[in-house]
Amino acid sequence: MVDRARDNLANCLAHEAFSFVEADLAETAVRSLLTGVDTMFHLAAVPGVRDSWGERFADYARNNVLATQRTTEACCSAGVRRLVVASSSSVYGDGVRPRTARTNRRGRPRRTG
Repeated sequence: MVDRARDNLANCLAHEAFSFVEADLAETAVRSLLTGVDTMFHLAAVPGVRDSWGERFADYARNNVLATQRTTEACCSAGVRRLVVASSSSVYGDGVRPRTARTNRRGRPRRTG
């Protein structure tokens, strides 16, 4: 983890109800980390879309798709009530209007090449 991300966690780490786990979600027994967890924030992913094609696709799929699938399944089996997943803003594409729940959901994803 980069130092900047650790600095951003400082306030959270001081809170008694917060715990931070640094792990490879594609390999870790995620279910074993979820005992007593009500809400999980899944922020682990490779941002952007450039690596979603080409030579880095296998890493992208492992770190984004497989890790998210395993995390989601573990949350379901552990009875986690809420799973909050962050995503790159690149998934919205270069639309003319900002994306909201009330606007047309059809996007124009950014070109990766």
